[in-house]
Amino acid sequence: MNNLILAREKLGNENAIYIQGNMKRLPFNINNFDIVTCFWALHHLEDPMITVREIERVLYNTGIFLGIEPNIRYTRVDFWSDLLHFPVFLKGFAKNLHKKI
Repeated sequence: MNNLILAREKLGNENAIYIQGNMKRLPFNINNFDIVTCFWALHHLEDPMITVREIERVLYNTGIFLGIEPNIRYTRVDFWSDLLHFPVFLKGFAKNLHKKI
């Protein structure tokens, strides 16, 4: 299923605009956003700096870029368990389960 269709169905926000684009050439004007987020995508690109420059292009000068990438010290499990305030025992369980998968 197309991810945009899936997002529309799951989120159901009629005020949201869903746009499919290319990270190497974002389909937006210069200085168009206050904030841009990019989660676990840049490491898949051959040259992530192309996308970083695009993000800089579409951000206002005072804009914020929030990017999260995998990292040996801070994994996805760490990120989500911290964000969701998992108790210590549950965080350990989630990390062990993730290693097995």
